[in-house]
Amino acid sequence: MKQWFILAVKAAFTAGLIWWLLGQVEWDTMVARLRGLDPAFLALAFATVLIAYNLLIVRWWAVNKGISISLPLGRTIRYSWIGAFFNQTLPSTVGGDAVRVWYLYRTGETLVRATSSLLLDRLCGLSGLLLIVLFCQPLIFEFVPSAPTRWGLAALVGAGGAAIIAFVLIGRFRISLLDRWAVTRHLVAIARDANTLIRNPVAGGLALFFSIGLQLLVVVTVWLVGQSMGGVITFAQGLAFVPPVVLAATIPISVAGWGVREGAMVVALGYVGVSATDAVTISVIFGLLMITAGLPGGLVWLLSGRGEIAQMKNNKDAA
Repeated sequence: MKQWFILAVKAAFTAGLIWWLLGQVEWDTMVARLRGLDPAFLALAFATVLIAYNLLIVRWWAVNKGISISLPLGRTIRYSWIGAFFNQTLPSTVGGDAVRVWYLYRTGETLVRATSSLLLDRLCGLSGLLLIVLFCQPLIFEFVPSAPTRWGLAALVGAGGAAIIAFVLIGRFRISLLDRWAVTRHLVAIARDANTLIRNPVAGGLALFFSIGLQLLVVVTVWLVGQSMGGVITFAQGLAFVPPVVLAATIPISVAGWGVREGAMVVALGYVGVSATDAVTISVIFGLLMITAGLPGGLVWLLSGRGEIAQMKNNKDAA
């Protein structure tokens, strides 16, 4: 019941954001943009999204190797595509990460270890994203005239980095107070896995490398969408603003990031003179590309995993 309530709140928040954004859109202009889309650039953007999805797979595989979880590459691919389908396509109470945790648990891993695998995968993704935003600060400072906005974003990146470092340190030093409660004990166990991953330079380095590469591919995708609309943004502008937009969209307050991503895109691209209509159009096309690219995961689920997910949902409802 709680999960449905959270989903309802997210859906309401998403609907409210979209309703506000619709009031900023000039529909005649949007329709003209959509009719004039260059299919060649759109095809390249779609191909880039597919490559990005495959980087997600390899990153999770590297994380599992780094913390000694034996998940064959074939299963890693299958579970990742199913997770992508649930993350991008369905506003479900069972998110893509929960699906991957369940599948990993069914292979024989403990629930804590399975959760650790997914959290560390996400942590690597966040680390790569923060690094890109950090190194793109000179570009952001060039395009954004508002000093509070520039330094506010820099402070956010610093806070995110500090939080990651603090989490890693929890696993490096024994803090007896954290052993009193099950939740904190599990958190410490995951933090220790994070230290194990860091001490494995090959697996940890690959996971971070693929995280950075993935975010750069997202920038390329958005830039290609802009090119399909007649060159709405330059690559430098995309490199400056797309990572912060993705960072905003990772906040779990809407359904699959919809609404938050579009609103952040309007604000960010507005600094370089892109209209709200064009910014929303870019974001919506990007979101639709993500959904379309994730559809094969639905077929994989239907062929191999539907029964397990149904059992998972029944068990959660019974609990």
